[in-house]
Amino acid sequence: MSGGWDHTGNRGVSIDDALAIAAALSVNPAHMLSGTFTGEPIELGGKLRATSPEMLEWFRGHTNIGPGLDRMHVYAPSRQERDARRDPAVAHMLKMCETLVDATAAEDRTRRIDAWEAIRLNAQFAKQDLEREEAV
Repeated sequence: MSGGWDHTGNRGVSIDDALAIAAALSVNPAHMLSGTFTGEPIELGGKLRATSPEMLEWFRGHTNIGPGLDRMHVYAPSRQERDARRDPAVAHMLKMCETLVDATAAEDRTRRIDAWEAIRLNAQFAKQDLEREEAV
């Protein structure tokens, strides 16, 4: 995408400009570009549209948007990240964070409290394990 005017008279914004605007406003670029502040679907060209949650999942590399959904080209983590995600404590923490997000989205206060407590306990145990490893 490049900045400037297109053949229809609409102005485009370059990726560099969009990132500079996000930085200047202290806004996460994924949230700015996904339209989370509007709640309106985002037009991606032609008849392709996406909701804000779909855009965020796309930016996170969890899904694909557009034609070829059967050939998903999603984020491929580095070997180091893949190995880190296989660590049982990290995998468990990520699962609990997803539970927290789901509970928050569902406005389920009890599940949110339970998720926060599980996250706290998991962090406490993981920290103790690391400290024991250092002592050895």
